[in-house]
Amino acid sequence: EIILLLRNQPELLRSLYSIGVYSGHHMSPEAFVHFDAEESDRAGAPTYRPVEVVEIYRYLPLIELYRGLFEKVHIFLYEDLRADPSGFLERLSAKTETALSSAPDLSEKVNRSLSARQIALMRKLNKWKDVHEATDLGRKAFRFKSRIIERYAGGKKPFRFPPELDARIKAEFQSDNAALAKALPELTESGLFERFYL
Repeated sequence: EIILLLRNQPELLRSLYSIGVYSGHHMSPEAFVHFDAEESDRAGAPTYRPVEVVEIYRYLPLIELYRGLFEKVHIFLYEDLRADPSGFLERLSAKTETALSSAPDLSEKVNRSLSARQIALMRKLNKWKDVHEATDLGRKAFRFKSRIIERYAGGKKPFRFPPELDARIKAEFQSDNAALAKALPELTESGLFERFYL
């Protein structure tokens, strides 16, 4: 038995990019998101590169794979969890035939995203990460600067991909997500699938 929690691909890729910048890379969003799997897997490329290939976020083939491997596959949307945490937990308990011993406190479980300003500052700082990492004093200075950016350099403008990249990501998944809605109409019951995936 397995539970799959899907998140709409544009937001998921933005979140992964933000995590990557927070953890040390400084590439642009356009360099981070790869639309051609063959280009990313070409011979001679490093084994690990901090990029995301969009191909792996086509959900219908993933769900078909899991349905072939597991007797029970429960599929939920992250957007449903975010919109109604208590209702989501009730549906999860009902589908998995489990009971929660107590309702978890979800009010404190928010992962704050980096703002557009913080992303820009972290990218600039990360360009010098290798230099900082060469000495103990440099590592301490790098951590100190990272904490300053995280705690005090916020901004009200949320981080977004450039409009052209965001549109390309949405277009890349539109037909796959439409096929997913047709194969699993229960995902569209809340109305959030149409809003975020189509």
